Amino acid sequence: QSFDPSNTGRVSASCLYAVLKGIEKCQGEADQMFEETQRSCSAVVGDQVDYRTWLDWLFSDMPARSPFAYFAHPRSDTLTVERAIDPTTEAEPIYVSMDEFREKHAGDRGVLEQMRSSVLVCQCCAKPNAYTMKECNGCGTSLEGVVETFTDNIFMGFIYGVAKGRFPY
Repeated sequence: QSFDPSNTGRVSASCLYAVLKGIEKCQGEADQMFEETQRSCSAVVGDQVDYRTWLDWLFSDMPARSPFAYFAHPRSDTLTVERAIDPTTEAEPIYVSMDEFREKHAGDRGVLEQMRSSVLVCQCCAKPNAYTMKECNGCGTSLEGVVETFTDNIFMGFIYGVAKGRFPY
């Protein structure tokens, strides 16, 4: 699509050929692939190629075009993670609460900073809002003049294995 700034869905055949020549995996096969495209693909009309139709054609019958099979398959095996625990059981939390976590890491200012989020607490409904909000996303009250405070960063709590904070999660 980067070769089709007007979004016509078409590129010149010479442009498609240049792209194929530029793909490292096509080195030596671009000529054969381009000839097959011109001979067999309905996406080619004159010097124009409907690249969406061409991609559909290319991937529709990939086994028959075995020299080009690398387009349809990953280059390596799928990444897997071996689980040491039974996936049907819940993991035990490392810390019972945010307060316990804070006590154990009292001397590590960097970690403690990660555990809090800057918020503006609505004076009308008490909902914590992102510090960038102009109005409460709970009740719509203006947050102008509200002093920035902090609340638990529950996502970091998940990462560090904290079971619960000031509110359930």
